[in-house]
Amino acid sequence: MFEKAAQYLFDHFHEVTSFEPAQTRLKRKFWKKFLNADANTLTQSDWNMAHTLANNWDTCACGSFDGDIPRAEDNESMPADRTLQDLGGNFPGFIANEDLESARKCFHAIQQRSGQVIRQSLFDRHV
Repeated sequence: MFEKAAQYLFDHFHEVTSFEPAQTRLKRKFWKKFLNADANTLTQSDWNMAHTLANNWDTCACGSFDGDIPRAEDNESMPADRTLQDLGGNFPGFIANEDLESARKCFHAIQQRSGQVIRQSLFDRHV
């Protein structure tokens, strides 16, 4: 079902690991489609590709959000925020266990926390 979208991400990995607006939208679009799907329609191939994408900071749920999220100094892909690190660390497990409901909740929490982190980062830059 999502094989074409996931395959595109794999084939263009060097492009989608950037935080350019178009690439960020592409990653976000993939996760929104995947997480909004009816679990009964997802194939094993869909789950396998989603799990592979979820296991990389650049293509995971955290990586699908704005490039304005401060990144860790020792890993430019990983968010510096510990809460986002924890949420992003939990997300692949939900995908691996094919627990769509928990993955959805985690994605929502990542969205909420990302917004908070971005707002704080922008505030800190202007103080």
